Amino acid sequence: MIDVQTESLIRLGEAAKLFPSPPSSATLFRWVLHGVRGQKLDSELVGGVRYTSAAAVQRFITRSGSPALQPVSTTEEDRVRIAQSARQAIATRHGV
Repeated sequence: MIDVQTESLIRLGEAAKLFPSPPSSATLFRWVLHGVRGQKLDSELVGGVRYTSAAAVQRFITRSGSPALQPVSTTEEDRVRIAQSARQAIATRHGV
């Protein structure tokens, strides 16, 4: 549950940017309404707009236990390695 007195509310679209691989807004709504592995993303409906918080996103990631949702390393070395792997995978798929 979101504590609106201590947690800043953000729109779901902004919350998507907090995930390692940003999910679509439809996915976020599914996580709010139905959850993943029995865990729902906490949210509040204010004036017809759905909000969550950065803390709620972190709790959801932790509780869901999904490796795909776990935060990725953000060191410069890791970013370079990941970018090189992505370029290599694309080149392999396209026969370059």
